Amino acid sequence: MNIRTTMGKLGLILLGPLAVLGAAEGLLRMLDLGLPTEFLRQADSAGERCWVNNPFYGYRFFAPRMARNPAPIQIAQAKVPGRTRLAVLGESAAMGDPAIEFSLARGLEKMLNAPGHPQQFEVINAAMTAINSPVVVDIADNLAHSGVDGFIIYMGNNEVVGPYGPGTAITSGHSNPRWTAWRVALTRLRLTGFLRPLAQLIQGTGNSEAWGGMEMFEANRLAEQDLRLPPMYRQFEANLNRILALAEQYDMHVLLCTVAVNLSDNAPFGSAHRSDLTSAQVQFWNRQFHDGRMAYQEGRLEAAESAYQQARELDDQHAELIYRLGQVQLELDHPSEARRLFARARDLDTLRFRADTEINRIIRAVAAQNPKVVLADIESAFAEQEDRDLFVDHVHFSLNGLYQVCQILHATLGPPYPERPAPLSPQAFFERLMATPWSERTQATIMQQRRERPPFNTQWRNGEHLTQLKQRIDLLSARIATTEVASVKTAFALRQEAEPDDLFYAQQLGHILSIENRWEEAAPVLQEAAGRLSGYTDIHSLAALALARTGQPGPAADLLRRTGPPYGYYLADAAGQTITTLKQMGEREAAQAFTRALLDQTPRFPDRERVVRAAHAPTHPPGNAHE
Repeated sequence: MNIRTTMGKLGLILLGPLAVLGAAEGLLRMLDLGLPTEFLRQADSAGERCWVNNPFYGYRFFAPRMARNPAPIQIAQAKVPGRTRLAVLGESAAMGDPAIEFSLARGLEKMLNAPGHPQQFEVINAAMTAINSPVVVDIADNLAHSGVDGFIIYMGNNEVVGPYGPGTAITSGHSNPRWTAWRVALTRLRLTGFLRPLAQLIQGTGNSEAWGGMEMFEANRLAEQDLRLPPMYRQFEANLNRILALAEQYDMHVLLCTVAVNLSDNAPFGSAHRSDLTSAQVQFWNRQFHDGRMAYQEGRLEAAESAYQQARELDDQHAELIYRLGQVQLELDHPSEARRLFARARDLDTLRFRADTEINRIIRAVAAQNPKVVLADIESAFAEQEDRDLFVDHVHFSLNGLYQVCQILHATLGPPYPERPAPLSPQAFFERLMATPWSERTQATIMQQRRERPPFNTQWRNGEHLTQLKQRIDLLSARIATTEVASVKTAFALRQEAEPDDLFYAQQLGHILSIENRWEEAAPVLQEAAGRLSGYTDIHSLAALALARTGQPGPAADLLRRTGPPYGYYLADAAGQTITTLKQMGEREAAQAFTRALLDQTPRFPDRERVVRAAHAPTHPPGNAHE
């Protein structure tokens, strides 16, 4: 029997099952059953056909209860003549975490468009928390069909921990990169979404696990020598080239960025010894490490350096040792050596949440191999500045860091893009973003809460960071106490009039009014914000809270119901959050009225029983008055 005959028979054997699967997928789509799988979905806004974000996109890669949301997107399908449409691709650092209104995309859009002039640039926030390059390729493919003129790529922090990565806690199964593209392709099928709950039932995994932040990955530590890393690096390079091939196919321009991370002000999250040390060597290493710590605390820098160097001669693979030695070099006024050691500590960190040296080497190499690609070397630009001024944690930008990145991108874009206005000053940049003491305090509060949990709470000097955050929160609270809310409302109204297409001004003002307990004023503002921010659960929850708080349980329930169907788990999440918050405020009657209105109007939706439980659960005090 020859190979051709064998392959023919194999094809006939597979033809039947493939035809059944194809028919099932076609039926699901024809009847509009299951959840949409594309990154963008079509919608109508004020009679205009638009592309908006698909809130269920994350269900393809995450268990539904832990799924991350794309950023709010609303772009006209018919492009405005003369306007350039750019899309920012990446992960949470690009998306704007911890405050999505201060994303790279929104900051760059402010930087590229002169106030009071016709908008020349439209910048889409196509980044997403906790994803990595296999998912970014899929997003890029979807965006290439929606009239995007260029990509700005800022990714590389999540290659290990993102979906299908060797250190992930998100997807199950073997992480062999050769199968990743096929696994991503299979998630495009609605049939896959239908079959996943059945597979979970068979495996006994259920669907109860909610998102747990960075501490979910505590057990997934990879040393620098881990054999799973080289295939992951090759996959990252291949995925970068796949995005560039898409851009070439659709005649799009690409600005590829190196990834800056916090080296000097962020101790490693995890460390490991060399695997071949004897117990006697470990004891000697521990003594030297202890002596170095004591000497540093007492201000004896030379003695600390000597002890750390002796430990390093025995084991140069321990990330925290190398970081502490870098700190000593910095205080001995050896900044170049300190920077080198900080970078080495980052590469040795066994909890690999930061883009490392190899990731950035690949980015530079891919850019050099593609003459049409423009490189924005953000890592090198940041190396000349203080990390603590640029980041709020290990990778996410402070407002000053965001300004610096947007300034670099503004200068790097170059041809073929239209002539751009002069870059904004920092003050003008922050004013156009409407960065207020309230928004800064919210960011600081979020970071305080994160630093109280793993893996931050075991980091060297985390206590200092927590003290600084508390001082920052107190300072901002004092500023808020002396700020007239009426003047803030006027400033937002003027800004919205000058920039009517901005999606976030109403959300920002509504958040301030709710913090100040001005619920009657907040309700209509937040309703407007919910209309602008399609599929953004947080703002829908806050708008529903404002309506229920002001005696409008029916409209509050209706606002959440209008997010579907389908609802996924978002309706239960938003409703449960609204009920819990109302009860914490002492508004038990409002919570009960809202619950009745929602359950009466919506007899069926996923996790409905959780809403019922929230209505009957005992009340606990709120975690923080500022949130």
